Amino acid sequence: MAKKRMKLSDQVRREIEQCGMTRYRLSKITGIGEAALCKFMAGDGGLSIERLDILADTLLLNVTSDAPTQPQAQKRKAR
Repeated sequence: MAKKRMKLSDQVRREIEQCGMTRYRLSKITGIGEAALCKFMAGDGGLSIERLDILADTLLLNVTSDAPTQPQAQKRKAR
């Protein structure tokens, strides 16, 4: 049985919780409104790619993939 992957948004929420900064402080550093951060953390709103980029830079996050190096569709075409 395949392991269920955590959504990217859930990973970012976890990192925000573990970063040791208050949402107020994170808001001041990133320029992302505290209300937007609170909604995101509660799962009541999303963040734009630009805002996620800012958070990733601030929290020193990297996105990695467990996906195969060649998409499945391309593998089927190669046969």
